Amino acid sequence: MFLLPLLLLAQLLSAEKFSIFPDMEKVSIAELRKGLQNGNFSSQELLQFYSKRIQKYDKNGPRLNSIIELNPNLKSEAMAADRKITDCRKLQQSNQRDACFKKLGPFHGLFILVKDNIATTDGTSTAAGSLALVGSIVPRDAEIVRRLRNAGAIIMGKAGLSEWANYRSYNMSDGWSARGGQVVNPYDPSVTPLGSSSGCGVSVAANLATACIGTETLGSIISPAMANVVYGFKPAPGNVSIDGIIPITSDNDVPGPLCRLNADCLEIHNTLASSNILARANAPIRVGVVLTDPKKFSKAFKRLRTNKVEIVQLDMAQEFYNDEELYIQMNLDAVFNCRFKDDLQSYLSTLKNTTIRTLSDVIQFNINNAKVEKMEEYGQDSFLVANSARTFKTNPRFCRRALKNLRKIGTSHPSYGIDTLLAKYKVDALISDIDTYYSGIMAGAAGYPVIAVPIGNEFGSSLQITTRTGREQVLFQLGGIMEGLRIPPSLN
Repeated sequence: MFLLPLLLLAQLLSAEKFSIFPDMEKVSIAELRKGLQNGNFSSQELLQFYSKRIQKYDKNGPRLNSIIELNPNLKSEAMAADRKITDCRKLQQSNQRDACFKKLGPFHGLFILVKDNIATTDGTSTAAGSLALVGSIVPRDAEIVRRLRNAGAIIMGKAGLSEWANYRSYNMSDGWSARGGQVVNPYDPSVTPLGSSSGCGVSVAANLATACIGTETLGSIISPAMANVVYGFKPAPGNVSIDGIIPITSDNDVPGPLCRLNADCLEIHNTLASSNILARANAPIRVGVVLTDPKKFSKAFKRLRTNKVEIVQLDMAQEFYNDEELYIQMNLDAVFNCRFKDDLQSYLSTLKNTTIRTLSDVIQFNINNAKVEKMEEYGQDSFLVANSARTFKTNPRFCRRALKNLRKIGTSHPSYGIDTLLAKYKVDALISDIDTYYSGIMAGAAGYPVIAVPIGNEFGSSLQITTRTGREQVLFQLGGIMEGLRIPPSLN
């Protein structure tokens, strides 16, 4: 399903091919900002560029289906952005122009998508991909959306996702939702786009927007970033506001950017977060590597060594991947269910124009709308378990112990704990691939930050890197060293 007024679409597609930059895949936010300020192109022209690609690749051609709904006010917001830029350019003194542009914000006139579980007040629904919440009215923009708008960004619309952020069912198809349909991997339609921020990963990979904001509880930013070969940054939970985001658990939920360039993710994160990560360059780094096939990433490691990054091979990839007992010990479902039902009810209580107020209401809606919600294929077993699970309200002692245990496993497990390995091997960060998924799983358990770094041109040709909270600049330094190794998908 794709929602866009036909008249608006016709107007947007009337523009000639956007050709200010010879390779838009490699253009940074800083370069786009400078181009707008210098009058090389307008926000309206940039919108036309993205709109033509959406029509060509998302609605037609490979039908990537990464965007559920576009902001119906895009054209007027782009026109307003251009008027403000023109007013700044009319100022005669350069210091006055600079001050004027600074006031407009770093993302003024640029287009950022948000995942369909992030509240916006622009006329689009916020529904987590579920038909149950279509038409509901949120009380205000999510805090991160407010920050983006204050920075001048135009919210382009809602990106597709795995319905309910992949929490409805244990066997939900990655990237499918009743509201949006199936998101398609741009590198290979026969493989999964992963999720739950599938639409973000695909739309950014296909260059349908400047960037996209996803959310993660455990892997939902990093997985689709790796599957669709783009940068993705998952901050440590608590470092970025989750106000106005349809929840799973306030203990682990966190929003973060998916981008084509490392510097873009850093700049966006610093706008969303309560404190900035300072970029650092050329500081000595020592990394531990947990990979199933190190030869596959030889080009990336060559780049790292050239930049004097010391690499330590950790021979534990297969052991970690096959350790079923580890997941039993984590007890992830119990930890997340301790918050889900109550956090969701709290969010639903703020909505207008809906009768959905509880998890039980959502479950009943799915039963009543079984065909469109594909209940026969996917069911809602996760919801059913969560609806009868122990919570912080009914059993706070159990929930506190379960969360404490999860954090302890993530940080201090004798074989796999992040702090354990950082100390044992005297390394600054840990690198893994999509096959082992060490960094994503353990960082989720620990509540630590992770970055996905794209280095190739096929599903999963990416690395994921984690370290302890407070050392995020190491992740962006490594991401910057490997920038330029990504190869965009061939969509024609």
